[in-house]
Amino acid sequence: MTRQPPIQTIRPRGRPPRDRLDPSRDISQAALGVFASKGYEGATLKEIADEAGVDPSLISYQFGSKLNLWKAVIEGLGRELQNLLADLDVPAPDHDPESSVRSALSEITRFMCENTQIPHFAARDVFRDDERTEWVNENLFTPLVEHLGSRLEKVWARGRLRPGPLNMLILQFGYGMAINIVRREQLIRSMPELADDETFRRELTAMLIGSVFRDG
Repeated sequence: MTRQPPIQTIRPRGRPPRDRLDPSRDISQAALGVFASKGYEGATLKEIADEAGVDPSLISYQFGSKLNLWKAVIEGLGRELQNLLADLDVPAPDHDPESSVRSALSEITRFMCENTQIPHFAARDVFRDDERTEWVNENLFTPLVEHLGSRLEKVWARGRLRPGPLNMLILQFGYGMAINIVRREQLIRSMPELADDETFRRELTAMLIGSVFRDG
């Protein structure tokens, strides 16, 4: 059988399409994948540029530096998270505080399982105690703490939460979620059933909610 030559893409004459006049979205999407998989130190502007199909100099022109590009990626993830939290602010029909918190924790876990870049950034950068740590906290953890804090205060009065300061319970929830998502492949080696996305999400949600609420 004769092997067919690869299809060549011919660049049209004239001005580029309107969406290519501002390639920052393509660069950000490429950077998101590279930073999430290789970390800040392991990623290079050339690799990101190759993934985005642009010249590396264009990244410097659009963002100024690798750090600024990384910050823009984190900001974008933070906006997605805040959109989710805004949706969760809609009161439940029964207005039951505990039911509302459990539902919020479940939805946040689902969101993180579907957007695994956020846990990867959090697990890598949150323990560095530098500018990147502050940026991750400001864009990814602070919105989570503020959102859940007001909800948990209402449940706290009922004695339904595990002992400990509220912020510590929230951080335990957030860090526990991030670490388990990042280390999922290692978990699958001893528990192959976790390779199924729905099973993993269900087990993780049950564990995380159990770390916040008292039994019974």
